[in-house]
Amino acid sequence: MGEVVRPLSYSTIADYEAQYDQATSEVERQALGNMRNGSQIDEVTQYELQQDLKGLRNSLDELEQLVLAHVPPQSPDRKQLIEWICQTDDSDGALTPIGGYTFLVAQNKREEGICLVWDEEESTLLTAQILRQVEKEADEAGCRRPLHIYACACSVNSNSRRWQFCSIPSEQK
Repeated sequence: MGEVVRPLSYSTIADYEAQYDQATSEVERQALGNMRNGSQIDEVTQYELQQDLKGLRNSLDELEQLVLAHVPPQSPDRKQLIEWICQTDDSDGALTPIGGYTFLVAQNKREEGICLVWDEEESTLLTAQILRQVEKEADEAGCRRPLHIYACACSVNSNSRRWQFCSIPSEQK
């Protein structure tokens, strides 16, 4: 029978980390036992144990890099966040989705723009530069103010009649 190949996942990393921790504990236990008995681990054995632990750690690091390169991030994607916003936005009732824009994702009944600053690869910080882009998109779409702008953080003064910062919970990204 062929070897069972486990799919790469975050749990695979956790399994290997547990094996590493167990091996480390075993080496420490052996060293402590030898010290209690008054004996010492000879230099060759000590070196071999250190090399084994180093090899395990390197393998774990390589595995983690491989998994991170092939497993999608645990944070929600843009589509999931738009759905979350449409369900939780407290502006006047149902939202009408708007496509074709980088930041503008919907409009409420009062025609106020609902915007999302979110990119899995880049910052989710609302900056002055991004705010100008958001306002440009809202103007192009004919949205009224205030805009409801969702992001993880905001680096500009959020006290404005033209827009309102809405925080995406930090654990989302």
